[in-house]
Amino acid sequence: MTHVRHIRRRAVTGTAALLAALLVALLPLPATTSPAEAAAGSAVTVTGRKGPYDDFSKLKVTVHQTEQLRGQGVQITWTGGRPTQDGFTYDYLQIMQCWGDDPGGPSREQCQFGAQGNGGQGGNWTALRQIGAGAADPAEKEYVGNGSGESYVPFRPADGGPRTTGSRDWTYFSSIDSNEEPYAVTHADGTGEFTFQMQSGQEASQLGCGEPVKRSGRTGPRPCWLVVVPRGGHDVDGGTGSNHRLETSPLTTSNWAQRLVVPLHFQPVGNTCPADRAERRVTGSELVTEAISSWQSTLCAGAGSAKFAFSQSGEASARDTLARPAPGSPHLAFTVDPLLPPQEGTAGSAVHAPVAVSGLVVGFFVEMPDSGRLASMKLTPRLLAKMLTSSYQKDVVSRSRTAPEHIKDNPLSLFHDEEFKQLNPAFRDWVPYLAPSSIMVQLESSDTTAMLWKWLRSDTEARQFLAGTPDPWGAKVNPYFKELHLDTDTGVDDFPKADPTRTTVTVGEESLEYGTTEIAPYVQDMHEGALRTRRGNNGSTTTAAAGVPV
Repeated sequence: MTHVRHIRRRAVTGTAALLAALLVALLPLPATTSPAEAAAGSAVTVTGRKGPYDDFSKLKVTVHQTEQLRGQGVQITWTGGRPTQDGFTYDYLQIMQCWGDDPGGPSREQCQFGAQGNGGQGGNWTALRQIGAGAADPAEKEYVGNGSGESYVPFRPADGGPRTTGSRDWTYFSSIDSNEEPYAVTHADGTGEFTFQMQSGQEASQLGCGEPVKRSGRTGPRPCWLVVVPRGGHDVDGGTGSNHRLETSPLTTSNWAQRLVVPLHFQPVGNTCPADRAERRVTGSELVTEAISSWQSTLCAGAGSAKFAFSQSGEASARDTLARPAPGSPHLAFTVDPLLPPQEGTAGSAVHAPVAVSGLVVGFFVEMPDSGRLASMKLTPRLLAKMLTSSYQKDVVSRSRTAPEHIKDNPLSLFHDEEFKQLNPAFRDWVPYLAPSSIMVQLESSDTTAMLWKWLRSDTEARQFLAGTPDPWGAKVNPYFKELHLDTDTGVDDFPKADPTRTTVTVGEESLEYGTTEIAPYVQDMHEGALRTRRGNNGSTTTAAAGVPV
């Protein structure tokens, strides 16, 4: 799978990677749940302890928000760690989310971890719920040889469902949707930072965080746990691992004994409105999805208030719903562009009112060698135009393949673009070793997409590039996009993938044909795009056989 292979590449090169990028629009959280306020009131710091082979007693890990959580990113920082060695071989943190009602913390069976795996000996992929891989743990007694002779820790879901039956049983989570972090990097100064994707019961029903549960005679949202397992320079038997690489699971007894545990408290999941509240249907822009969710409990509070049932849709569809109302259809919609004046055959009129302010951003995740996560980078409208028009070689064909004639003189990727490197000098020394994933965009037409193209047309350099004028270094727009007249067409409100190039890859008896939609598949919406960016998995399908990159 693409994501597994990408982790292996990080391990081999010892360099960091831009895992993915996307266009995404953000709506600020209401002031009552701002990240700054939440962090100030609920940050928790835990301290490591000395182990049999490695001393973690100087390690201090801070989770910057532990209350009023929902499906969101939470900042985790730490000090006092040993710097991670090149290739993610040892000295790193492994982070996971767990459920469990025991006040002492979760058991190993209650933790969502093990879907991503590692390279293992000889490059063979090993699931990290498998505790029989790598060095043998002399302290492990409970899960040795269970199942069909495989030593692994089964996962047990919060809803009482059956345990998993093997280390690669993806009934409840897989590399596509697990939020685990197997290799959190510690920098040369002993510090580190990571944005962990918390999952409520809506995103991970197997954890059930925030779902109603009866505890001590009262029903309330289920609490959960964040577990951090520090890994040092020795494996469970005191050795340094095969080829100086740790291969054992954090779930094996000796590693699990070093865990740091932080309680997490989630907002209630599901319908928090009383059942007798009248429903008011609402539709429209994705930009308000998070806002409506966070406002819901207040909106339905008090006698006579309504329950707002929001359905996310394209703004054009929302405008049409208001212009041509039908029995039971929503009479409230959120859009960016206004509803046009009533036309013949339409009914009624709309009252417009401002609700929220948002903006467009390019989201990315980059870990720089030795210095950690990159906080910002500089882009120009022309650089964004290049990404959106498949004008880099890697957007059309895999790096290991020869670029087609129509883009062979263009840079391999954003990181190899001289325009980008002049704006971001930090990329000069390590760009040749990697290339970022292609930009991720949503399939559905939207006002925000139209706004972006309008912005690109308003910039002289970007507009000229879209029209076919080369940049100062000779890069040209992909000619298939030039034919779309994106420099002048004011009606564009989607992200076309116009390059028809198809590449066939054959490995043994397995063959696969792929193009731009397989290299960078559309995402369902901007929420999914943001999540995939953080996971470093854009869903690319360019592999002809398991474990063989193309």
